[in-house]
Amino acid sequence: MKYDKPFKTYEELITLMESRNISVQDHEFAKHALSNFSYYTLINGYKNTFQLDSDSEKFYDGVTIELLYTIHLIDSSLNNILFKYILYIEKSFKTKLSYIVGRDYGIHTNSKYDKKDRSDYLHTSHYQSSPKRYNTLKSLRNAYENCRKNTSTEYYKLNKNHVPPWILINDISLGLSIQWYNILKPKVKEEVCNELIATHELTSEDKKEFFKNAIYLLKDFRNGIAHGNKTFAYKVENNIPKRQTLILGSDLISDSEFNKISSNEVGLFSAIISILLLLADERLIFRFGMDLYSLISPYAAQYDFAGKDLYKVFRLPNDFFNRINNYLKNKNLPSLNRFQ
Repeated sequence: MKYDKPFKTYEELITLMESRNISVQDHEFAKHALSNFSYYTLINGYKNTFQLDSDSEKFYDGVTIELLYTIHLIDSSLNNILFKYILYIEKSFKTKLSYIVGRDYGIHTNSKYDKKDRSDYLHTSHYQSSPKRYNTLKSLRNAYENCRKNTSTEYYKLNKNHVPPWILINDISLGLSIQWYNILKPKVKEEVCNELIATHELTSEDKKEFFKNAIYLLKDFRNGIAHGNKTFAYKVENNIPKRQTLILGSDLISDSEFNKISSNEVGLFSAIISILLLLADERLIFRFGMDLYSLISPYAAQYDFAGKDLYKVFRLPNDFFNRINNYLKNKNLPSLNRFQ
């Protein structure tokens, strides 16, 4: 059988790169790059950015193995930054959700559902009557009953007389936590969203709509990062709602630009906006801006990426950090470039 993708040595891969108009001046460096990151990661991962057209295997003039290697390192570092702050948002969301559940519904649950035990925080009476309620509560109870080894839930089951919601929630996925939130009754959802989005500029319904879309976007983005997806190649499926975004983030994006990020082309920018608007701690908002600035600004000022600057490569506006500075200023936070 003739395989579509036969094994190739490093030298053969270098020859293949050169046939695609990728300049390789230093073969030893190219071997080093290919031994650390696969050909697929370095070359195919960036073909949509630097390839002449979708039908051609050729890259633009000026594309080098060093350029692709540098872009990949920047992309990986950006992934790490985004992942970190999405985790902060996840932790904040889970903390607020479990606090309200514990306060209002109880601090214990059972291995099996007991209709008479309304003090069980997973009792159906606490949640909306909806088709998703049964499966969500079943999944939560399963996470309790069949908890993984060396988790807080397992420790509490073995050493304490109950597992409170703020322990169980630490050992479930963000996706299941969102499902838990989704079956809450409207007033409880409203309280969670008011905690996460502390503004009087939006109604409770507006906040719920914005949060739902933004948290799903970040969940999908985080899952993409975990699977090695390129940050700038991420495409939005369910974007953040326009009206609320323009109210909360008027310094970050304009009305006309919003139509562009709604066209599934600028997922990274949507994710960054969502993180800025959902981070509840102003110190974290500033640190997020600083982390982005420290990574991107030096490369944007000093490097040319085959005729593109770094903002264009990552599909960010050229005045990206001016916008973040304006957003910080309106929160009485320091400017990013004060510290450079």
